[in-house]
This record gives sequence, structure tokens and C-alpha cells, in this order.
Amino acid sequence: MYVSYRREAYVTPDDSSVRVTFDRQIAATTFTGAFDGRRSGEVHILPVDGVVLEVKFTDRFPGWVANMARMFELERLSFAKYVHCVMQLPRTGARLWRMPRPAAREVVS
Repeated sequence: MYVSYRREAYVTPDDSSVRVTFDRQIAATTFTGAFDGRRSGEVHILPVDGVVLEVKFTDRFPGWVANMARMFELERLSFAKYVHCVMQLPRTGARLWRMPRPAAREVVS
């Protein structure tokens, strides 16, 4: 499976101790098996209620992020984009796995 999304990222200007990202338009399609950027089948935008906000930090959780979470009444959840796609893609009618056809073999008698 190939998973893509639109990411908006922000990093602290003085150092890279905090990174905040917003992920939207989570999409998936089946994978061709080749790492050449090709996709097989139709790309499906999968529904997510809201935006995936991710905060990464090196030392401790920044106070300004905690204040922002309180102000906007954000709820901390665990969300794996790949797992979400695995669970949602079959509902679109797409097949998760695309099995390659076996090579034809010549039988000599």
C-alpha cells in the first residue's frame, strides 16, 4: 500500500527542538511492488475527522503547546496513518494486495 498526505510543518527557528506538523488529505492506493514512484489503481482520499496534529520534541513537552491544546480543547489520541488506510481502503472497493501473475513456464517433454 502507498500512503500519502499533505503536510504543513513548522520548526522552532533557533533550534530544531520542537516540530509541529498538520497532516491533511490522507490518501492510499495499492502498491505496484516497484520503488519507482508508480502507483497501481485509483488513489482514494480517506475520511479523517479533522486534522492530524503531531508534536515532536527533544527535551520536554513545550508549555505553549499545552496552552494551545487547552485553548482549542484538543484531545490527545494515537493515530497511525498506515493503519487507518489499511482499515479504510477496503470500504472504497479497492483491493489491498495486488498479487503478481506467475511467470509462464515452458514444459518440455
